[in-house]
Amino acid sequence: LLAKIHATYFERKLPEGLWEQACYWHLETRLSELRDMSDKRLQSAAPALDRRLRQATRGMTLLHG
Repeated sequence: LLAKIHATYFERKLPEGLWEQACYWHLETRLSELRDMSDKRLQSAAPALDRRLRQATRGMTLLHG
C-alpha cells in the first residue's frame, strides 16, 4: 500500500492543503546533530545538499507520516 501511495504521486501535482515540507527528518530539525557531526567535510556540505534537495523538481512524491 505504501509503495502504491508513492507511485501514485511520483512527480505529479500533490493535493492541496499538504505541508510544503513533510517529514521530521530534514536539516532544519536536526541542527544539534549537524553541529555534533565528526565528519567535518560532510558537515560543511550539509547546508548546500539540503538546499539542493529542497529545490529539486524531479523525484518528488507524497510522504506519509
